[in-house]
This record gives sequence, structure tokens and C-alpha cells, in this order.
Amino acid sequence: MSRLRFYLVLMYLSLFIAACNGRRVKEQMIFAPVGDSLVRQHLNILFDASGNYCINAEKNGLHYFYTAHDTFGGFKTIESISGRGSIQWNSDSSEQEKVYFKNGKGVEIYGPIKGKITNWTDGSTTQHLAVISVYKDSIFYYVDSCLVAVKKLTPDINVNPYDPWCDFSENGHNIYYVKRSALYYLFVDNKMIDSSVKEYGSLAVNNNGNYFFVGCKRKPVANDAYMIHTSDGTTGPVISSFANQSGLMENNASYFFNLSGDDDDVVFNNCMVRGTKNAGNFTLADSKNFLFTYTNAGKSIVKVNGRKYEYDFENIYYPNVDAKGNFSFYGLKDYYLYKYVNGKMQSAPISKYGVRAEPLYITATGSSLHYFKTDDSVYFYQDEILLMSAKYHRGNITVTPFEDLLMMPGNSNVSDGSSIWYLKIDTVGYMVCNGQFSKPFSAFDRDSVMEAQSSGSHYFLVLNAGPKRYRILMNNKIDAVIDKVERLIYNPYFFDGKHLTFYGIKNHAYYQFYL
Repeated sequence: MSRLRFYLVLMYLSLFIAACNGRRVKEQMIFAPVGDSLVRQHLNILFDASGNYCINAEKNGLHYFYTAHDTFGGFKTIESISGRGSIQWNSDSSEQEKVYFKNGKGVEIYGPIKGKITNWTDGSTTQHLAVISVYKDSIFYYVDSCLVAVKKLTPDINVNPYDPWCDFSENGHNIYYVKRSALYYLFVDNKMIDSSVKEYGSLAVNNNGNYFFVGCKRKPVANDAYMIHTSDGTTGPVISSFANQSGLMENNASYFFNLSGDDDDVVFNNCMVRGTKNAGNFTLADSKNFLFTYTNAGKSIVKVNGRKYEYDFENIYYPNVDAKGNFSFYGLKDYYLYKYVNGKMQSAPISKYGVRAEPLYITATGSSLHYFKTDDSVYFYQDEILLMSAKYHRGNITVTPFEDLLMMPGNSNVSDGSSIWYLKIDTVGYMVCNGQFSKPFSAFDRDSVMEAQSSGSHYFLVLNAGPKRYRILMNNKIDAVIDKVERLIYNPYFFDGKHLTFYGIKNHAYYQFYL
């Protein structure tokens, strides 16, 4: 291993080097299976964040849901299906008088209801589920266990199995629509707030209870059919209730855009921009402040809230905007890297040691974290302050964006401006979050990552650290280890940005791990 040479500047220490708080992992045994118990022979066991569980098990040829408080069964079958989310239910046609169902990732059992389930959606949550069932001559609409609508089944009605008629937040807020007579009615948390002559689209609700949807108050006319509705107001019209991308973020920012590269319509936070070309770099600080770039008449433009600025760069990197409307990004021009802050390019490029800077992060007000890499050394700077330098062997340095560590990387190109990197220099590693370094730790390889999730500027990693040993890195502050764990069980990881809960088997018992 090469000898690392650190040059730390004390006045920046508190800002850019995070201290480990030494928090230990709390362990709690949930239960210990004995003998030939159903738990030991489980087909599927899941937990929630509080330690409640649901076991899908078979006994004497019949199937059961066992929860911490009740037993449901025995059924001829319990079917697990994925589509618009995942569902488990007793699907045998002879049992349609008494159907129970649950989110395929959850522990809460809903029902009993009647009929064959033909449509379901979980809103990408772990516990909630909306279903449509058909029984005899009727169609039933359920949000969790709440019956919200009933229709007569007629030859002209076709239940679309992929109709996105409902959405949930993880903590239980809901948004859905149902049709009654000639109109569609939209509900948020079971309270009607709108009606439309056409089906709604792009439904979303977040953990704050804020909502987003697209609906049509009147009969569609040409391209002036639909309006975008949020908790903060209404914008439009737009030509469709669905878009290439749309959504509502936990910081209450919303977006809706159709991108073709030639004639893009974008809507951010109830602000519409029509006819842009090559729109990108979508960054939303909150429900009031946003940034994106596009081209118009051969000119490159960045739009920040209601303001437009022209720039002249070959590429731009890591745009950011804050709650006060400040914005910045890096720009590449004629080989060199520059800062562009609040509409002005700095006159001098960022260059040292005979090389240009490699960007990592820049705040909305222009304070930047970047590095210079030579043949055998690397130098990390905060603006003009040298934070750290190190020599490395044979080019053995990697800077990996957090997205490349994820089990299932997302496909959204919308950001809140947060930045998380994994830095590896020989055998030493760092996490770098919004320009802030973690303490150095023993580096890991990508293959050791068991789970990785991020939410804005918060993240966690669970690593395989050897036989029966796992390591947790979280929020630049925690580097913890759990031992003698036979395996982590397949189950959602519960992460609220500050605390993490997950489950595993230790000493042949089921344990909850919390930190």
C-alpha cells in the first residue's frame, strides 16, 4: 500500500471532513424458530420497519399467511405476481368469495374481498396496494382495504390490468380517481378535489401529502386538452395526461416533460417552457426553484426559475440551484474547466500541476470540490484550498458515482443537485457527499455491495465484509460492522435518511438491525 500524505486545512475541517459519530448497530431478536416449525420451513418471510412480520407458508398441502397478530388460510394457492408493483393473494377461482391480498413486499393483509383481482398497483411502496376485482356482474375498486367504487360489468367495459388509477406515498397518503356516470373524480387521501371529462394521468403523492396529477376540465379540443395540477396551483395546457417523465419529489418539486430533442415541452413547479430543443440538466431545489438547459436558434441557454442566461461551453457538469435562486455549474471550453456562477463565467480556468481540474461537486453559490490527477499523485481542492493529496500505485485510483453502486440504478434524469461519490485510492476509501469527505476507511470492491440506496444527500451501503460479517456505511458518519450473521434475508431496507432498519438471521434466529 502506498503511504498517503494528507494536507488538511483546519479552517475547512469542520466543513469538509465529517466526523464518525461511533453509533453502534442495535440488534433485537424478533423470534427464534424451533424444531420443524412453519417459520423454519417458510416459503416467504417479510418484515416491516417496526418488526411486524408476515410468513407465507404451506402446511398439509394448504397455504397460509402468518402475521405477528393473526393467521389467514388455508388456501389452495397463494400467488405472487409482479406488474405495476407486486402482489400476493389467494388466487384460486373457487375462493373468490373470500380473497385476501397484500403488497408483495409488505406484511399487512388486506381483505377479505370478493372476486378475481385483475388490476393492482403499489405506488412503489412496501406496504400499500390498490386493486380492482371482478365478481359476477360487478367491478370493485379497493385502496388498501377501503372499497372506494363499484361499477356494473357490461360488455363495453374492459378492465385494463395496467391502468395507473392510484398512487401512494410510503407513509400512506393516497391519490386515485374513479368514474361515476360521465365524469371522472379524483381523490387525495379519500377526499374529492377535482373532476374531469377524461381519465387522469401522471398521479403522484409524496410523504408530505402534496399531490400532482394531469386532468381535463372540459372536452378535449385539439392540443389544448389537459392541465397540470399540484398542491401549489395549476399549469397548462399540455397535449397529453402522460409524459416521457413526470413526478413529484420529496422536496415538493414537480416536473412533467415530453422530450424529443427537437420540440420539447417542459413544466417545472407550475412553470411551463414550450418549444425548447435538447432540454436537459434538470435540477430542482424545491417547489419554487429549478434549473435546466436547452438550445434555441443555435444558442445554449440555462433557465433558472424565470431567468435565462446564455453560455458558451462544450459541456457542462453538475449544475446546482438553491432555495434563494443562486445557481452554478462547471463548464468545459477549449480543454479547460471553468466555473459559471449566477450567469457569469469566471475568467480563469481551474488548472494546477499542468493539468485541468476534474469536477466532483459545486454549490449553488460556486464553492467547488475538484481534483487534479497526475501520473502518480492526486490532489483534492476546495476552491484554492488543498484538502488532501496522495500518491497511488499504477493508476489505482477510481472515482465512482453512487448511482453505479446501486443494485437497480434509476432512469430519471432529474436531480435535486445532491452529489455522492465513492473514492478509492489503492486500499483506502472515502465517501464524498455534497463536497464533504468521510473519514478514510478500508476500501471495498463493487462486488461486495449487498445493498445501496440514496435519497437526496443521504445514503447507506451494506457490504459483504467476509463470512458472516457485514459492514454498513451511512451518511459519511457511520462505519459499523455486524458479526455472526448467517445471512441477510430478502426484505426491503427501511431508510428515512437518518435511520436504517434491516433484517437477518443470527444464531439461527431472526434479528432486526437498526442504526
